[in-house]
Amino acid sequence: MKKKIMTLVLTTAMTAAAGLTAFAGEWKSNDTGWWWLNDDGSNPAAEWKWLDGNKDGTFECYYFGNDGYMLSDTTTPDNYQVNKDGAWIVDGGVQLQFNLEENAGNDEEDGENSGEASYEYDAYDLIGTYTSEDGDYMELNLGADDSLVGMYYDEDGSFDGIYSFKKVNSLEYKDSLHSRNIKFSNEGSFTMRDTVYYR
Repeated sequence: MKKKIMTLVLTTAMTAAAGLTAFAGEWKSNDTGWWWLNDDGSNPAAEWKWLDGNKDGTFECYYFGNDGYMLSDTTTPDNYQVNKDGAWIVDGGVQLQFNLEENAGNDEEDGENSGEASYEYDAYDLIGTYTSEDGDYMELNLGADDSLVGMYYDEDGSFDGIYSFKKVNSLEYKDSLHSRNIKFSNEGSFTMRDTVYYR
């Protein structure tokens, strides 16, 4: 079944996932290090970027310092770990996002079936942007190994954190590092720290 799911993920990797922040461009390097050059000649600095540098449909997340160079084999200023290649890691595993916009609204499985197989497909239905009544919001995308990756933004739209939610059960995910749980309801919403977020 896992092989079937991976095949489905790879074959649907055609366009950016909803909320996925990525830019066309290319990697550049010099004696100081590596940076990302956008097509418009700009480059990210003091921020995280999901990038698919080899165009394989799988995005890794990188942090670029104030000088625009990618950080590697260290802890970022916001206390996340990156490996020697600069990719964001949790417990040694590289966090990934897959190119799944075409599947973001897939209703092929509606969650009424039980068992592991139906859950694997239901995970696609969790992808999207969820907003609270206060205006802060979370962009959720599929991560590696049944996880969800959350990019959290304040009510003014400022980036506030990145989370890796591991599956607890079919409707609950947990980020142990930041002590945050999200619990989904049948109404297309989730609760985090007593706040309801709606899609």
